[in-house]
Amino acid sequence: MVNQRKRDFGKRLAALMEAGGVSDKELADYLGLTTTKQIGNYLTGEQGPTFDGLMELQILFGID
Repeated sequence: MVNQRKRDFGKRLAALMEAGGVSDKELADYLGLTTTKQIGNYLTGEQGPTFDGLMELQILFGID
């Protein structure tokens, strides 16, 4: 079951990706993932990134 926080995270991530012109493939490559399936799971709220993944996203999107 998808919880609201993960769903909200997915919406925010999608907005950041769109604003930054970052594709699923580019983000997967940046995070060292072998497929884009995990990115899709992040966007739908099925799964969230690890703590290290969150830190990498913070760096990529310039979030303080």
